[in-house]
Formats: sequence, C-alpha cells, structure tokens
Amino acid sequence: MNRSQSMWPGIVLIVIGLLLLLKQLDIFLFDWSVLWPSLVILLGIFFFVRMPRDRGAVFPGVLFFLSGLLFLAKNLGWYEPYIDVSIGGMLMIILGLAFVALYVVQPENWGLLIPAGLFLFFGFIIWADRVGIIDWYTRRQILRLWPILLILIGAGIVVSGFQASGHSRENGKIPPSRSEEISKAEKTNPPE
Repeated sequence: MNRSQSMWPGIVLIVIGLLLLLKQLDIFLFDWSVLWPSLVILLGIFFFVRMPRDRGAVFPGVLFFLSGLLFLAKNLGWYEPYIDVSIGGMLMIILGLAFVALYVVQPENWGLLIPAGLFLFFGFIIWADRVGIIDWYTRRQILRLWPILLILIGAGIVVSGFQASGHSRENGKIPPSRSEEISKAEKTNPPE
C-alpha cells in the first residue's frame, strides 16, 4: 500500500471527528440519517477517482454511490412509496448495474453479464411486485420463464466461442498449442 492510500483512513476519521465535534458544539447540526448515506456516496466517489489506475474500482464505486443515493433519498422522503416498500429489489437492481458498469470497463469479461442480468431481472420483478406494477399472478407467470435466462447465457457462451475461434484462426490455420510453441522454441534455441 503506498503512502497516499494509507492516509485515507486517517483523513476519513478526521472528517468524521470534525463533524461530530461541530455537532457537539452546536456550530453545525447534522442528521445522522443524512450523514451516513452521504459518507457512502463519498466512498463511491473515492472509488470512481481510482478508476484510471484500477478499472475494477468501478464496481464498488457504482455500488456505494447508488446505494448511498438510494438511502439518502429514502431518508429525506423523496419517492418514499417506491423506496420503502421495495428496498431489497432496488438494492438488487443496483448490484446488477454495478456488474454492468464493470462489464463496460472490462468488455473482454462478458461473464459479468450473467450476474448482471440475474440481479437486474429478479430485482425488477421484486421491485415491481412490491410497488404494485405487477400482480402476483403476472409475477408468477414471468418467473415461470426463468429458463430463458439459461438459454441467453448458453447463447452468449456459444457466440463467445465462435468469436474466439474466429479470432484465433489465421488464414484458415489453427494456431499451435502452447506445447508446440515451446518445443519449436527449444529446437531453434537449444539449451546450453
């Protein structure tokens, strides 16, 4: 861990301590129900700032940022009917969006779309059911179609296999295996 990374916990503790001290001295009044989601949002922003060095930081960045926004909106009373009744469904949707964001910065890892699709699908079903957009019967009918997810995952694997085999073939020749490459290198450069 480099010096700037090891300083972050100290900086966070100083900021929290200053805010609590200002509250104790009645200089600055804050509400904990607003402060903690704001800190979660700031944690998400911290991960976004790290993205140029670490593309994987987008996952916790999206997860913390959107979760903080969700709880801040809930605690401030914004869109309360849609948030209070289905916080679990919305958190599943946020988790799915975090996987999508990770796929956007790492498109070579298409396997991220599998958990993204699952979390988005089931999160939307739970949210829509709780909010009253769909009724119990409709939800049951939609959930009966879950094998479509398996079909889509299988199709993704097949398409990925075709793309990989298409890129690996050059002029109709199948590339040599790793062992063939090693034996060829040993023949051209014998050990001394």
